[in-house]
Amino acid sequence: MIGLKKLGITAALLLAPLSTLAQEVPKESVNIEETVESVSIDDKIEAVASIEAEPVTVPEPVREESQLVVDRLLQKAKQENSNRTSMRRASLSETECLATAMYHEARGEGERGMVAVAFVIYNRVASQLFPKSYCQVVLQKSQFSFTTDRNPDNIKDWGTYAKVLAMAVELVENGGFQRKKSPVGNALFFNSFRRNSGWSYANARKFITTIGNHHFFK
Repeated sequence: MIGLKKLGITAALLLAPLSTLAQEVPKESVNIEETVESVSIDDKIEAVASIEAEPVTVPEPVREESQLVVDRLLQKAKQENSNRTSMRRASLSETECLATAMYHEARGEGERGMVAVAFVIYNRVASQLFPKSYCQVVLQKSQFSFTTDRNPDNIKDWGTYAKVLAMAVELVENGGFQRKKSPVGNALFFNSFRRNSGWSYANARKFITTIGNHHFFK
């Protein structure tokens, strides 16, 4: 038989009524404060920075008047696509410039990723440091990779481009650009490199968040 002393239970305790036991549980037996792990200021900042803002979404179904605009722009793009080997030679509206950038820079990143790129362009237009139109921002020298590489800028995936046009119409023409809905806050830059790479902006700029393969900076 195991001795009562080895169990740490006295005979008096065994004979005490349950109500007495409830009253005699040592207060120091549970120390809540000791169970809470300390969190550094850097951890808190990182946690806040990683909070994702409410994404911008295109209503389903797209409002009728917007769909008419989308259909018109889609038809125009198909007619002019052979001339879009270079976006710099194309005659595009502000909505088309935004849609083209969203398509080429982030079509593989899903809706949220494309909207994030759109907000970077929007933030640049609103900034004193960049040109004042979507087309001028997108075509600014050495800023967006699809305008600087040697690949043609024409459209190949029409299903995706139609969805991108719907988002661009909602953002530019229907008041979708609202700062509180930006998934990247007031980011002005993004890249697809590692955060700790040698990319100069990554070292000089404040990191905001990562969406898909893109890292966004202020």
